[in-house]
Amino acid sequence: MKNHQFVSRVHTIRFSDQKPLFLLGFSIVLLHFVWLSMPSWWPNQPNKTYSVTFTKPLPHTRTSVIRPFNPNFITDYKGYLLGMKPAELDRLFRFRAQGKYIQTAKEFQQITGVDNTMLTKISPYFKFPVWKTNSIKPFFRNNTIAIKKTKKRLLQDINQASIAELEEVRGIGPVLAKRIIQFRDQLGGFFDLSQLMDVWGIKIEVYQEACNHFTIQKPSNAIKLNLNQSSIQTIRQFPYFNAYIAREIVKRRTQVENLTLEDLTTVNTFPVEKLKNIALYLAF
Repeated sequence: MKNHQFVSRVHTIRFSDQKPLFLLGFSIVLLHFVWLSMPSWWPNQPNKTYSVTFTKPLPHTRTSVIRPFNPNFITDYKGYLLGMKPAELDRLFRFRAQGKYIQTAKEFQQITGVDNTMLTKISPYFKFPVWKTNSIKPFFRNNTIAIKKTKKRLLQDINQASIAELEEVRGIGPVLAKRIIQFRDQLGGFFDLSQLMDVWGIKIEVYQEACNHFTIQKPSNAIKLNLNQSSIQTIRQFPYFNAYIAREIVKRRTQVENLTLEDLTTVNTFPVEKLKNIALYLAF
């Protein structure tokens, strides 16, 4: 009898221990059924999607704005931005290397050879010196018309000009006047007025105004520099050169039998654009 009661009690305990597991399983089955049946009775929720609409197209390339410029000073990069061809730029550079300057859009086309389409595109942005392009206009005084007259100026020798005389040129102050005289003395004198453009700080307008005041009356007595015999120290003192160019010239001199003017164009960093003026002071 006692054994029967013990077995019944054991079965009772085991059933009570399995009851939580039964409830857990039933709950899982119920939740699974609810999840599968939810789309049929759960209210539809609108799908919220977000999109970005561009009202303006994004720029793909950087566009450059053309600003007024002096066509005499177009660089390789500037010409590239304008759309000029390399051959057209080369013709412009060769013209400028002669110490000459373009004054009109028509002359620009004649020198560079650009077509009418290119000229029409860029010529509105040409900016020549105002004082050069404007003609003398009458002015009114006391209800009468008076014409401004220009005095005939006696041109002075630039190689004899003093600081005070240089300062009479519009655009040349004390500092620039001293720089011109220092450059002239280092060279031993100017051979051509275009050499003023080689002085640091002189603009094209100032140079053109200086041409109305000065000339070359007496040729320079400068001692010409013999590049085949001079030392590096002597060559570097020439205003157009520096220590690096002097070393490169001597290096090139050792590679040829007799250094010539044409050989200088192959020297590293040599200022080829100033070769015309430099040649005036050289001997071979």
